[in-house]
Amino acid sequence: WQSVDFMQAAGNPVKLARLFSMWWGPVYGNQAATVNPYENPSYRLENAFYIPENKEAPADGIMAVKKAIAKYGAVTFQYNNMTETEYYNPKNETGSGSSPHACTIIGWDDTIPASKFQPGGASQSGGWLVKNSYSSLEYFWLSYDNTSSSVYAFTYAPADKYDYNYYYDGSIDDFPLRNDKTIANVYQAKMGGTDGKSEYIKAVNVGISGENVTVRAEIYKNLEYPYNGQSNVPVAGGTLAAEVSGFYEHGGQVTLELDSTVRLDKDEWFSVIVSVSNPKDDAKII
Repeated sequence: WQSVDFMQAAGNPVKLARLFSMWWGPVYGNQAATVNPYENPSYRLENAFYIPENKEAPADGIMAVKKAIAKYGAVTFQYNNMTETEYYNPKNETGSGSSPHACTIIGWDDTIPASKFQPGGASQSGGWLVKNSYSSLEYFWLSYDNTSSSVYAFTYAPADKYDYNYYYDGSIDDFPLRNDKTIANVYQAKMGGTDGKSEYIKAVNVGISGENVTVRAEIYKNLEYPYNGQSNVPVAGGTLAAEVSGFYEHGGQVTLELDSTVRLDKDEWFSVIVSVSNPKDDAKII
């Protein structure tokens, strides 16, 4: 929506997770300049797990990123990119300059001496193996001192696993003052029953915030909508067609696959109701 060349525009992994949840990409790198990322994504996003910073216990934060790399193959993150060097510690950069840069952590090495990092060494040994987007330095080591932010691990499905995506989200930024633990969206089926074909709900994707979160989703069919004066719109006149729950160590954009699909008729109104909870009672829906 901005009048800029999106190939040259800045961004961060938070925006990426929101856009991918709406199926705006991803596309292969060699197609990025020619393929419309909305009409021809190479994959469907299923999960974008957010690994939060842990300033109170940095060692635990490092371990969480290691676990995510081991489980998902890589994580995407951003750091302050002021200098290109093989062993880099942006925390010791002087001056007030800032140059946030997103790239990918693909591994780590705990044995790199702290003195090897530039500029000015590091407070601890070890660092991340980073796959960069610059051909001038495609791989380099980033000190554990780095206060990396917006760390996400992504998982995808083949593009043909899902055909259609119902959503109302039009913004890549959350409204920060809300603290919703139960929400609902109401939709009208667009494709079911046409040309002898049926449409089936396979999964629910929802944005959640928090750690160790239990997510529960319910789908109601045949709603009376418009709701004819009934107060509880998401269930008015409808019947419960499916429910599913899942547990997630990290928040982000998560997908719950249904145990059995829900058939929809064309123009039928249906709803998805999602609830979240966790031991800290700080989980919320984005």
